[in-house]
Amino acid sequence: HSFPTRRSSDLDGEMNLRENGGTFSISHGRLPGGAFSGHGRIESWDPLRLDLSGDFPDLDLASALALDQPDDGLPKNATREVQAELTANRLTYNAMHIDDLRIACHWHGRQADLRIAHANVAGGRIQGEVMLWPDIDAAYLAPRLDKLDAEQFFRAVGVSTKTLSGSLSGEGKIYLPQWAQWDNLAQWKASLSLIVEDGVTQRLPILVRLWSVLSMQGLLRLHLPSLPTEGLAFSSLTGDFVLGEGMALTNNVSLRSTAVRLDARGQIDLVRRSLDLKT
Repeated sequence: HSFPTRRSSDLDGEMNLRENGGTFSISHGRLPGGAFSGHGRIESWDPLRLDLSGDFPDLDLASALALDQPDDGLPKNATREVQAELTANRLTYNAMHIDDLRIACHWHGRQADLRIAHANVAGGRIQGEVMLWPDIDAAYLAPRLDKLDAEQFFRAVGVSTKTLSGSLSGEGKIYLPQWAQWDNLAQWKASLSLIVEDGVTQRLPILVRLWSVLSMQGLLRLHLPSLPTEGLAFSSLTGDFVLGEGMALTNNVSLRSTAVRLDARGQIDLVRRSLDLKT
């Protein structure tokens, strides 16, 4: 049978139901984070097998997920299989803004696999894969970053900084024991390979000390280099990092500019925010 359905103006659409499944279309729906439309097919009720396609013109993901709300009481280990293709013209999550999002989701049993085909973030693009385990609130991410604005991106993930700018690219593998704490780097277990190109690093204390040593060497050649007040421009800043137990380890950080090349290895304490590097 075909019939319209409406619940407190939250859902307008049509469903065609049969004993073992059915189809549906949603002309207008609303979640706490925004409106949506879509269509899909129910292949079976028990176990639940569902294919759907949804479009969210403007979605506030933090409101939609409501991670800070009490558990809704639904069984997290229920047998289910959901295939979904989702699009969003604009998605916001806290300080992060994502445009033109294209994502595919396969939720099977206690695991959800997501493939991000396209997402515009901070002037660049993000692609990659995500695995979620809702029953333990854990996540695994394998992102690929392409030419993001470094200052915008770090501000969006909660590491606001004006000491570094440039074009950020890279890839990595990240495990989050609690995905709600994704913006706390000390909780990450990860391996990352990053490069920042055509950027500027501001007057960091560690650079000032290194520059003093270079200045002493310059004096011997009757030449005194100076660090501009607007910062040190560089062509590339690269490095591989392994994160775990609140520490970040690296053996190949390298900053290259027309004035100087700096290479470093050692560790960064993400909890105490301290450095132990040989440069």
